[in-house]
Amino acid sequence: MDDILSRDRMIDIYSRNFAKQDIKYTMMAMMLDPKLIDRRLEEYKIKKAAIYGAGPLGVQFYRAIEDKVEVTAFVDDGGSFYCNRGYSWGYNISKIKIFTVNQYKDIYQGEKVVIADFEDLEEMRDTISEYVNESQIVFINEFLYGGASDDIYN
Repeated sequence: MDDILSRDRMIDIYSRNFAKQDIKYTMMAMMLDPKLIDRRLEEYKIKKAAIYGAGPLGVQFYRAIEDKVEVTAFVDDGGSFYCNRGYSWGYNISKIKIFTVNQYKDIYQGEKVVIADFEDLEEMRDTISEYVNESQIVFINEFLYGGASDDIYN
């Protein structure tokens, strides 16, 4: 009986991880569409932004907007793709410095902050909402899919 439960549990874990990766790769593919990116930048009135999340989604988003928007910083809590590979705060991704949430608080100048993750959105929003007005926070899934009402899991 325990073998069946652990096998079922393993299948459940695999299924969830597969679904998360599928969403991530779909979002990354959407970022390759310059017309979509241009339209969303205009809709969200993004001219200057920081990217919260220096992982694959954040870096791909940066690549999609780097010639269209002034990117001021990457913000990361250390759990990202880059920070997990021995890089740390102060490291640059294409000349854009990675800051901790606390460091970013000291340099924030009112720009939009795009949260480039889809798993910990509320937690990430809460960590910056003491100094970033909620109207300046944009979730990457809302940006790509066109609004909060869209469900990224469907």
